[in-house]
Amino acid sequence: MAFACRTQGGASWSKPRRSSPNWTKPAKLPRADKGHTGSLRVNYSVVGSAHGVTPACVHAFRAAAPQVELILRPMSSTLQEDALRSGQIDAAFLYLKPESWPEFGHLQLSADNVLLAIPSHHKLARRREIRLAHLVDQPLIRIYPGVHPPFHDVFTSAFGRAGVTLRFTEEVSSASQVMTLVSLGFGLGLVSAAEQYERPNGVVLKPIHGLKLPSSFNLAWRRDNTSPALSLLIDVTSEVAARSQTTHGQPIQKMGP
Repeated sequence: MAFACRTQGGASWSKPRRSSPNWTKPAKLPRADKGHTGSLRVNYSVVGSAHGVTPACVHAFRAAAPQVELILRPMSSTLQEDALRSGQIDAAFLYLKPESWPEFGHLQLSADNVLLAIPSHHKLARRREIRLAHLVDQPLIRIYPGVHPPFHDVFTSAFGRAGVTLRFTEEVSSASQVMTLVSLGFGLGLVSAAEQYERPNGVVLKPIHGLKLPSSFNLAWRRDNTSPALSLLIDVTSEVAARSQTTHGQPIQKMGP
């Protein structure tokens, strides 16, 4: 799992436990000029970073601008939006809700759907297809609704429209805690598809037939931030992601200056 670091030069980003998509560094990256100095404050979602795009972009940026002090910290996506608005950070790798798109410049990197996390010994782990009705009366583990309210609202509405009432027996503060409790047999969990790259032993991840709730993972920034280092990060991220978009089968979209 990725970790926080404050680095100018040689610190490294740890690798996810499982093989993530091949986010390769382009042969030719944008290079820093004399205006790319100082520091750049970047926060990131640990869950979204599991599939590799964030570490790949960080490594590429540091190679392109070794003289810029890059300050990295993990933070939930909801808190990152607030930190961007207040100017506490320069950029964020986060799940950005669509209603916030006009407010920030952003580069959409992926759309991660929801998967069901199942203990490997559970009867549902052996089914070829999981449907919403299979979750009725099953003990479910979820992240506290307040951690990411927009996702919780969309998720609840989707099950309500299907006429399915869920039985939540545990609430935790992170997806990694959901996965841990699932591996211990406490119940089933609903997690981002990005978690497949950090899946613990004893957990099976399966899509739910008919449930499409993709979360948009982005690099986002304030439109009025004119930092040359930020501009370089945007360019580097765009290059790295575009080089690997065939792996994900989706276009990379940039919105905003």
